[in-house]
Amino acid sequence: SWQQLPKWYGYTLSGRVWAADCGMGMGYEKEEIDMLHEQGFNFVRAPLDFQSVFQGTDTEAANEAFLENMDRLLEYCAEADIHVCFDLHDMPGFTTDGDDTNDVLFTEPELQDAFVEFWRVLAERYREVPSNLLSFNLLNEPHPLEGEELTDEDYSGLMKRAIEAIRESTPERLIFADMLDMTEGTPVYGLAGEEIAEAVHPYFLQDGTEYWPIYTINGFVHRDKGSLTLKGNFPAGTELSFGIESLHLSSVLQVTADGETAGKWELGDEAVGENGCVEIGEAGTEGEWRRYEGADFTVTVPKDCQEIRLLQEGGVWYQLKDMAVSAGGHKAEFAIDGSIVESEEVPTLVMDENGVFSATEKEAFIIQGREWLAERFQAYQDFTQETGIPVMVQEFGFNRTIDRQAALTAAEDFLSVLEEYDIPWCSWNGDFGPVIDSRDNENEMWYMGEPLLHEGVEYEALAENWMLDKEMMERYRAHMK
Repeated sequence: SWQQLPKWYGYTLSGRVWAADCGMGMGYEKEEIDMLHEQGFNFVRAPLDFQSVFQGTDTEAANEAFLENMDRLLEYCAEADIHVCFDLHDMPGFTTDGDDTNDVLFTEPELQDAFVEFWRVLAERYREVPSNLLSFNLLNEPHPLEGEELTDEDYSGLMKRAIEAIRESTPERLIFADMLDMTEGTPVYGLAGEEIAEAVHPYFLQDGTEYWPIYTINGFVHRDKGSLTLKGNFPAGTELSFGIESLHLSSVLQVTADGETAGKWELGDEAVGENGCVEIGEAGTEGEWRRYEGADFTVTVPKDCQEIRLLQEGGVWYQLKDMAVSAGGHKAEFAIDGSIVESEEVPTLVMDENGVFSATEKEAFIIQGREWLAERFQAYQDFTQETGIPVMVQEFGFNRTIDRQAALTAAEDFLSVLEEYDIPWCSWNGDFGPVIDSRDNENEMWYMGEPLLHEGVEYEALAENWMLDKEMMERYRAHMK
């Protein structure tokens, strides 16, 4: 029931073709369900495309073949004691991936009516199927038209209409609504009292992440708030690399080591298309700013020092894109994320003898690790205690661009936190999870035209068409009790 979610350990079903192909979830296979059951999973998430189930926005023109395919999935899962969650990913006016300029669901009444009817028809069709076998997730990763805002009130208003439509025929159906802000996971207070659960998709490792835990700073440096400073025992040969996201006015960027210049670069006079400049804008009365792609710099410290500073002469501010320090056999990466570190206080970063960093300004530096994850899920638990709405993780994973050891360590920390807070979960598939459809890998259909397999990882053949990342599955299985 919505009041008490089971200990679900789930996996998203394979066979998802991107929205433009209108065929998500086609051809569910008993082999896949049996294989997931053997691995210990007791929940599957089935992404749906409105236009696989119906024609256009016409909910009276059903695709009976696809609905029968969904019926078979329920039969397979009932036999395997696996719960199914039907999850609407795409429909006219809304796409999870693709051309966001078409995402007008929350502004077009006709499309909203079609959305509500979609769930009314599915609820009626499956009215005899109990909630211990089937649940509904109303809409995957809700978001507005690009450049617009989706408020709690507007989102919850439409979801309430769908909830009411479902309960006309199946008042006991378990219903999920995704939180707002995509993977940020902002709880929806407007659905309190609706007797549903909410779902979050915490993809907390960005593509290309090399380390876990992750040092995180805001990255916005204003000259009135000081200069970005690193302190410690830095040997000769220490390397500082950084990228500039944006910068105010014509500037000279300078890295100093104990006050002596170690590197200097001029930036801020380019036209669009020059030196990585992709945009020029106005910042009030303070003059032009420029945004860059590829404005990356590296400096090597020529001698031992105790202080490294990154200075800007000429402009008022700059915004970092990334930063890394290699010193004495240790390497530290700093993620730049203003949504995690909201404080624009400029940190003084202190490196100890083991290459571990801290900061003198606590609010300007956050270590993303297990403790950070626990704080995030404590906030969700507080939301549950306040509203009665339980929370489930319905997507997560660590794709092939992420360093292998970082992914394994992060998975262990993440799943242990979910176990600690008694939060059920469901993994995404493809190269994000441990179970891979070998046919998808051969067709290179999942990750930017590249094979799904992680380089250097040992895979075990499962059944005819499936492969298992044994090391990652061990991390999952340790928390499937």
